[in-house]
Amino acid sequence: MVSEARDGKRSVPVDDSKLFAFEQAELKRFGGGGKDEEVFLFASSPSSIILSEPAKVKSPRKLLVLVVNGDKGTLRSESDFGEKRSQRDLTADEVRAIQKFAKTSGADDLERLEWARKVGGKGPLLYVAHGTQYVYLHLSSASARRVWINNPPVVGDTEYAPDDPLWKYSKVVDFLSGFSKAEKNDR
Repeated sequence: MVSEARDGKRSVPVDDSKLFAFEQAELKRFGGGGKDEEVFLFASSPSSIILSEPAKVKSPRKLLVLVVNGDKGTLRSESDFGEKRSQRDLTADEVRAIQKFAKTSGADDLERLEWARKVGGKGPLLYVAHGTQYVYLHLSSASARRVWINNPPVVGDTEYAPDDPLWKYSKVVDFLSGFSKAEKNDR
């Protein structure tokens, strides 16, 4: 059972039948290992992924999986809907950075970033069409959190003030995408 962060205070369970195939595969691989183990899934895909039948989405356009167990970790990356794959060990500094991120970023408590939202929390609704839908999924032996991040602000977006809370989503995307050159080029 995976929980989806919605209001920053509590999580709403997501029925296993609504998990995407790539999420189900990670849950099987994870298997409730050591208590320190964490898996971060970072999917970048067309917004249409949210309209698809979950069990049929085997791989999004881009997928980044960071697995940390104690002081060791691996990064798996897939692109082109699973056609291109790579894997590497994470450095000790990367593992520490991921652990710090998990404890201090607040990413697990973010609400779902919708395609229709108000800039600065006020004014008219801004509709974001097309673009990129990210899925942040953090699994550990004790809990699971999923946060949908639809088109977070990017450098150069002038409609968002520097203190707009929506930049929190960009920080999550930028931190995770920093682990893969292919992902760096996507943002």
